[in-house]
Amino acid sequence: MIHLQMYFNCIFLEKENISLKKWKFHGQQYSDEFGKVSVMRKVPVMKDGSFILTESIAILQYLLQKHRPWARVNEYLSWQHMTIRAQGSKVFLLRAMFPIIMGSEAPKDKMDAAVEELKQSVDLLEQKFLQDKAFLVSDRICVADVVAVVELMQVQEDARPKLVAWRQRVTAELGPKLFDEAHEGDPEGERVIADTAGQRSFTFNLLKFFCLICLCETWKN
Repeated sequence: MIHLQMYFNCIFLEKENISLKKWKFHGQQYSDEFGKVSVMRKVPVMKDGSFILTESIAILQYLLQKHRPWARVNEYLSWQHMTIRAQGSKVFLLRAMFPIIMGSEAPKDKMDAAVEELKQSVDLLEQKFLQDKAFLVSDRICVADVVAVVELMQVQEDARPKLVAWRQRVTAELGPKLFDEAHEGDPEGERVIADTAGQRSFTFNLLKFFCLICLCETWKN
């Protein structure tokens, strides 16, 4: 998202790629050199002069306010992280990661509930933000579209012609090459999934995630 935002707004910051690995204490983010930039040891991290900022949404908002202060964009960014982003991540974990780690499909009731939650948020996105405009905020692409198009990769678009047309416009504006470049995986990180200790750690964290989901649903009921 940061890469796309910088390109779109012609923001020229020096970019340094960090080799990440999925499991704790692996990868360049745990090096002494990286620690001097960010004690959080997370990516992305931005350094603008002596000012250092972590967290992708915080960085996006900083760049946005510095280069293009739109209140409606800030409204979308404030809304999406607990709706589209959180629910899209949940669908991804259940659909893609659960079978790999647990060796079986995710429970149907959990999968159906996660998809329904995401569907309701996408309905709201179309009604509140997209409406009949070319893009989410106006007839010009902005960072809200860049953030949304990444998160909505979990959405089945077959019955959503408006969303399909919007995504095609976003991709055309960004250029397919740039879009693919921004979503290239980390080969080193992908190989770590074969590591037994790493897989055990991820399985444990995934189980904690599903236990948290069950507790939240029990509390709501």
